[in-house]
This record gives sequence, structure tokens and C-alpha cells, in this order.
Amino acid sequence: MNSFNDLENVYQVLDFSISHNRMLMRSMKNQFREYHIDLFFKGVSFICMTMRFDGIKISPSTPTEMTNLRCNVKVDSDEVGYSSFTLTDKIGDFYYITASAWGVFHNRLDLLETSLTNDNWEDLGELVLWYQ
Repeated sequence: MNSFNDLENVYQVLDFSISHNRMLMRSMKNQFREYHIDLFFKGVSFICMTMRFDGIKISPSTPTEMTNLRCNVKVDSDEVGYSSFTLTDKIGDFYYITASAWGVFHNRLDLLETSLTNDNWEDLGELVLWYQ
């Protein structure tokens, strides 16, 4: 079970492509690191979340978490190739996303340059984690 835990940085939704079902969240580079940390979600089919996270933890959703879903919508993550993930912020608020895959990349793109429309994985930066 892969999960990602970074409670020290701020992440925000930078880009979303409806036509490609992709979402990009980014923690901008700062005085402690010279790269952005990108959270790249592929095959997004459901989102119930805020646009900004002060710290973030991403893990596969448990059945209990899915029954306590705040959005009051039925999420069918039983579709082949899709999984639901819980996104938790530093203070413990939790949100959900259903996607076919997600990954963490370090990159040195320009400040607001997106990587969503690029299918060349080498251009996304250094791969840190991939969950599919």
C-alpha cells in the first residue's frame, strides 16, 4: 500500500484537465528546496476536496472512510482500474479523490507551468512515487 505524507508544505490545485481527466496539485519551491513537488492524478472520476492543503497525506481509502463520505454522493470505485484515495491535511480534515493512478514528482518547471498536457513522463521531473 503506497501512501504519501508531507505535513510540512502547502499544496494547492494548480491545474485540472477535464478532457484528459487529470489533476495537478503543487507545492511551490521555497528557500529550503529548489524544486516544486507535484502531485499528478490521472484518470480522475470523482473529487470531494478543498483547493488548498496545509500539509497533506494521501492513502488508499478504507471502506469505513467511504461510508462516511462528507459529499453525500455514492462513489463507485469498483470500476476496473479506479481506486479511491483519502487526502488528509495537517489538522486532520479529510477529503477524497477517485483516480486510476497518481504520482509524486520533483521538477523545476516555471512557477505556473503545468505538466498535465504533457505525455512525455521524462518532462514531468524526477519520479518519487507512483501508485497505479
